[in-house]
Amino acid sequence: MIVINATKSSIKILAFSLLLSMMPSIGCKKFKAPPPEIPKEEIIKPETGEPKEKLFLPVKFESPALTLEIEYTAHTGFINILKFSNGQQYEITYVDALLKKLRQFNSGKEIYFADYLAASGKITRVSPFEINGQRDDSKGKYLLTYDAGGQLSTSKWYNVANSLVEEKEFYYGPTGLLTTSTAKKINTVNASYTYDTKKGIFSNVKSFQLLSMEVRYAFLNYGACNLTKYTEATDEKATLGYTYIYNTDNYPGEITIKTASATQTFKISYIELK
Repeated sequence: MIVINATKSSIKILAFSLLLSMMPSIGCKKFKAPPPEIPKEEIIKPETGEPKEKLFLPVKFESPALTLEIEYTAHTGFINILKFSNGQQYEITYVDALLKKLRQFNSGKEIYFADYLAASGKITRVSPFEINGQRDDSKGKYLLTYDAGGQLSTSKWYNVANSLVEEKEFYYGPTGLLTTSTAKKINTVNASYTYDTKKGIFSNVKSFQLLSMEVRYAFLNYGACNLTKYTEATDEKATLGYTYIYNTDNYPGEITIKTASATQTFKISYIELK
């Protein structure tokens, strides 16, 4: 048996010496940082749900008596040209997505134009002119107002002497479709409108309500749905009846208009708005 005699002070010195001998190895030891986490590749999931609804623009109306071809600014619902087979043509320009000018031609000769003025993002004034040779004759002005929902509510036509010639008021149903209108001229004319539940021919065309006030043909009607009957309370002869044959996209592929004395049918062609 070997006995080691050590005092308390010698034990302390020995422990301290051992600690010093370990310090260099501790100070020189390098600790590696954990490797950076490699982000997982993001997985893009395909969209689920029903496919987006296709939108269409009418480009041609064909009947034995009359044909209309319509041209648009590419990839928009803004009409640039309305070309009729009877020689009439309308050219429309826009500024900041608002109507600026409509020009009417007859067999290539400009005979009429209308300037549109805007305030707060709405057309509030229309100034029409007839062209007579080198002279532009003012036809007065139309002042337009809108309701809280942004729908046209009144149209007032003043002559060049600034006298009120005609005032129209427009009323809409809960779906936003025009249901009645009142025209106050020499006599007051009350009109009513009824519709189908299909997609309107011009429902994707911009500013068409204002355009149809200048380009007045019975088959050019605006609205989210299609007009089926127009009735004037005091004149049964002014009644117009509309029937449709619908295509596979639920737009009218054919329209028939009946009056008290005539019937007219148009076939309608469309392009997809993309």
